[in-house]
Amino acid sequence: MKNLNGNFGDLSKFSSRDDLPENAKKYLNRIEEIVGVPIKFIGTGPDRNDMIIC
Repeated sequence: MKNLNGNFGDLSKFSSRDDLPENAKKYLNRIEEIVGVPIKFIGTGPDRNDMIIC
């Protein structure tokens, strides 16, 4: 079992997966690895439009 830091701070300023903090990218990569499905949407805030579309 691998432990990953799930505290990414404020992601509202990010508009691209490539620009996310390194620990967030590692977290997303691990989820994709476990479920075998690519992530298509990343919520970055509480509003409907606070979304990165991958």
